[in-house]
Amino acid sequence: MYMFPELGQARKVIWNGIDKDGMRFLDHIPRELIRSVNNTEMSVTLINGSIIQMAGSDRYDNLMGANPVGLILSEYSIQKPEAWRYFSPMLLENGGFAIFPYTPRGQNHGYDLYNRALESPKWYVDTKTVSDTGVMTEQMIEEERQSGMPEELIQQEYYCSFEAALVGSYYAKELRLAALQDRIRDFDIETGIPCVTAWDIGNSDATSIWIMQPVGRELRLIYYIEDNFQPPEYYASILFNLQYELKIRYAKHWLPHDAFNNIFALGGRSTVDVMRKHGLQATQADRASIVEGIASARYLFPRFVFHKTNCQKGIEALKSYRSEYDAKHHTYKKSPVHDWSSHAADAFRYLCTSWRDRFMDDRKQQITKLKEWELRL
Repeated sequence: MYMFPELGQARKVIWNGIDKDGMRFLDHIPRELIRSVNNTEMSVTLINGSIIQMAGSDRYDNLMGANPVGLILSEYSIQKPEAWRYFSPMLLENGGFAIFPYTPRGQNHGYDLYNRALESPKWYVDTKTVSDTGVMTEQMIEEERQSGMPEELIQQEYYCSFEAALVGSYYAKELRLAALQDRIRDFDIETGIPCVTAWDIGNSDATSIWIMQPVGRELRLIYYIEDNFQPPEYYASILFNLQYELKIRYAKHWLPHDAFNNIFALGGRSTVDVMRKHGLQATQADRASIVEGIASARYLFPRFVFHKTNCQKGIEALKSYRSEYDAKHHTYKKSPVHDWSSHAADAFRYLCTSWRDRFMDDRKQQITKLKEWELRL
């Protein structure tokens, strides 16, 4: 199985792709070994029954039953990390293999995997920069620099630097500071302080929920929930059961405006109706632009403390949430890249804008600070 961050990339890069000599990548498979080709599923069946299959980590849960013996995760550092967690046990059982060719994208799950592999004698690790490959000269790289290419992008793309912040990342610096200040750690959850939740509702993709508990001036993110293609009862039940498991209680549940419509309607009930059935009262999250929401998050970030174990998936998503760099115009695009990280980041924005508007004091000073952050964006 050859997997890309998105299924469409697999078709563009490999299935329809050609190499620098004009030869189709698929034509590198000897014709005499091919039994059949399925263009719809992007799979090649060989005469011995083996299958070469293109895939995307954005839809890995559609591959149940695939049971691969080999897995190539191209550009793993921007893939949905759950895909590897899902297939890893299958490869172990099958005595299979996995290959991870990728460029660093900051200190995210790709960085974590790299360090774990370095420490394990069972893994093979190799790093090749332009200094090793000679694909580009220092003069060519300097021309890129003079043309306006950001230094962090140069260090990332040409020198395989994990130290360079993820290009266009909205929260990389804030998360790195949080780690240095020991604000990403496991801690005891308070039992007497009410919690709030913030949701991003997914229809054809993921639903994400953050649970936050304010303790003094700290805003403690104690739990993160995410899943795909599940009905609203599923998430309401999780929240209901967590009350008893974590010994917490809820003050508010902030949901986006579409949760009050019947986009998940089952028998005419909306997500909000289902929540009320479970005794969970929903409130509409404050509407704000993406820029304002990111500014709110950055403003509040020094107060956030993340439960490392319970919020692992959410933290990984925030690390990967980014704006795309436009090499043609030498600038960052105004809107974030929409990928697997967007759902956690959207729920995080709803949490920040709603908390800011409902609970923070000194409104005039806060608005001034937010405007400063917006200018920085």
